[in-house]
Amino acid sequence: MAYNTFEANPSPQKETKQNHPSRVHPSTQLTATRYLGLRLLGMDGTTATNLLNTLPNSTATNLEAMLNLSNLSTEALRGRVKGDISGRAFKADINLLISDTANECFRALSGLPAGSLNSLLDLLLTKQQNINWSEEIADLAPRIANANFCLELVCDVKHVDPKINLILSKNEAILIGSPVHDVGPLPRVFVQPKDIQHRNTVAKARWTTLIRILCASLIVLRPS
Repeated sequence: MAYNTFEANPSPQKETKQNHPSRVHPSTQLTATRYLGLRLLGMDGTTATNLLNTLPNSTATNLEAMLNLSNLSTEALRGRVKGDISGRAFKADINLLISDTANECFRALSGLPAGSLNSLLDLLLTKQQNINWSEEIADLAPRIANANFCLELVCDVKHVDPKINLILSKNEAILIGSPVHDVGPLPRVFVQPKDIQHRNTVAKARWTTLIRILCASLIVLRPS
């Protein structure tokens, strides 16, 4: 399955209703989130609509307008586009997005306030310079305590703060990963499944992409 890199590209020349999209009804929010997720993964709109055969064309059109008003891109959210020549990772990301596992993640994330969604996405995109990362993680931890995923914190060996790590490690939703080299002063934040038996390097990549995509999709659905 081929994919196209999605880039938000609002068109200032046309003043149409798509420039002022209406909000999505709560009853269709899960399907809408999946559609946005598929588009942000790089799937074209027609294929995404066909895959989600319960999504009305009018809703898809409205969601496209929302995407065009965002500043999100596939490359930033997936991070593995260039190396995925065969499309294998793309297929795996799609399968995870439309799975029951993603439904559980959606339920946990949809209960977060907009500010927390933005902070979580910043953390996962390594944009901690925009926020106080340790405070934000500490604030997020209780909010996702019952989720089926947890956040893994990986610090540079030269920038480990034992005091902060000790405080954060007391939260079930936070994992303190082994320090590595060349990360820099700000930590990297990944996502792992809560079930320890399912944790591995591949799962970390898949779940991190999934939560990025779901966060981004929910942010698109909550225009300011």
